[in-house]
Amino acid sequence: MKCSALAAATGCILIAGCSAPGPREGYYLTPLETLDVVGTYPLSNGDTLRITREHSRYWAQTGRIGKVEIVPVDSLVFAEKAGMLRYTFTPLPFTTEVRIDGLAPPNAYSALLKGAGP
Repeated sequence: MKCSALAAATGCILIAGCSAPGPREGYYLTPLETLDVVGTYPLSNGDTLRITREHSRYWAQTGRIGKVEIVPVDSLVFAEKAGMLRYTFTPLPFTTEVRIDGLAPPNAYSALLKGAGP
């Protein structure tokens, strides 16, 4: 009995130790972070990215992809709820930069996109 309990405890410790730090599920975006993200961003491919918030849900919309729900996974980082894109926002003086990457390697879509901010 002691051996099986020890083995189970050791297995849990090994599994916990193997998990790599990644996006935090259920991340809460502060009101200041929301101001840095919500807005319209002209993209380098000629399209426009529009980030909106409706109640507690966030949406990304482009002419090419359409409207998709995005969820915050870290500070100023979003991932599509049912997709493969990650949106990383970097506030700069008088503007905000957004980088869109694919979640699965190799990146399906990766480009540095600059926007005018909210």
